Amino acid sequence: MNEEPSILEHLLPFLQPVFDVLIYAVGLLDALPGYIRAMLAAVLLVWLLAKFARKIQDQETRFAELFRKSAFLALVALPLIVAFFPGIRMVVYAEVLPSINSPTQYLWPGLFAIWNLGALFSLYQLYKAHRQARLDQQSLSALPAHSKLYGRLQHWQRRLGNHGDIGLCFSSTQRPWHSQTGQKLIGLPNAAEHWPAPIQDLLLLHELCHYQKQSPRWHLLSQVVACAYWPFPWVQGLQARLDESLQLSADELSEACYRDPMGYARGLRQIDQRLALPKRSAPKRSAEVELSLRDRLTSRVRHKKAGLQNYLVALKALMHPEPLPHWDITALLAQRELRELVERHSDPYDRVLLLVGQAAVLAVVLTGTTLRPMPPEEDPWEKYVENYRQIENFHRSIEAFEAKRAPGGTETTANVSEPVALPKSSS
Repeated sequence: MNEEPSILEHLLPFLQPVFDVLIYAVGLLDALPGYIRAMLAAVLLVWLLAKFARKIQDQETRFAELFRKSAFLALVALPLIVAFFPGIRMVVYAEVLPSINSPTQYLWPGLFAIWNLGALFSLYQLYKAHRQARLDQQSLSALPAHSKLYGRLQHWQRRLGNHGDIGLCFSSTQRPWHSQTGQKLIGLPNAAEHWPAPIQDLLLLHELCHYQKQSPRWHLLSQVVACAYWPFPWVQGLQARLDESLQLSADELSEACYRDPMGYARGLRQIDQRLALPKRSAPKRSAEVELSLRDRLTSRVRHKKAGLQNYLVALKALMHPEPLPHWDITALLAQRELRELVERHSDPYDRVLLLVGQAAVLAVVLTGTTLRPMPPEEDPWEKYVENYRQIENFHRSIEAFEAKRAPGGTETTANVSEPVALPKSSS
């Protein structure tokens, strides 16, 4: 009996500094405005998602797509929940609440204004790009409904169960594209008008599968979220990787609908050769050599400088967005070779929920705590007496009511008992 208090007394000097630091940290969070807490939760969520994204393997196409979609949804929902629902914060009780003042009344509104101005400017650039793409598409002449190629488009629409109104046109672009800015429209390169019918079918089927998978909406949502998170180029890179996952998902659906795997793969290689797009060279791995301390410091400074330059390039690319996703057939062929057959029968939902859920919960817990004064201690005997008094009075009230309802019964002082008044404990 005496051993447990002695252990706690010995551990208390070591635990008390940890508790003081925790209470001070929660006090700092309480001193922040609600919108700054939302910004802090967003920053922490981006950092956690970037760490968890490293667990994705190249061949895990379905898992990568679900993770990136869930990440964008979490990036939208979590800051809004933290900002508009302060009642969900985790309460930390303290005997004495620390008095912490904000460093300056202009710092937090200034940071919030800078973030919002950058986001608004990025969204304005995105709006201009989509508006220009819509104007360019309006100048294109759609194929008539009685044309042979449009008939093939309707055939594949019926095969996919898609009964929407989708237009078809030829454009001067080098890549096939699909758009949902104003109307659903599929654009093919001008050279594709004279290509063989199987290759034309493959192009039409692949673009239709994008509409079947809601790729344009996910592309637009990811672009808007990337503009909102403009200080973090990782979100912009996540948007580009989501487009790659959507390409692979549409490719898997179109291959299943084409019903000729060998002919489908052969057709993709022919399209890659006919488009003749510039190939992206993979970065070469440098040979590992033993470096001196000075060389390592120089290499680290050069690496930091290159990282800053890449950050500026990412911000510049965010100011000039591309409204239409690009179909990189070379990258698609490379990813098809890495795709594993066992993944088609696997269920990645639990892994996505685990990783994204962990990131969201950690971001809410670490930024969503608040201090409250410790409630006064209650005497268990007093609480027991109060509960007993309420129960006894309730039963006596029922007895009085039943006596009044009984035939010939009269409500007298003998029927109704006085409320129970138990003496309080001397302790």
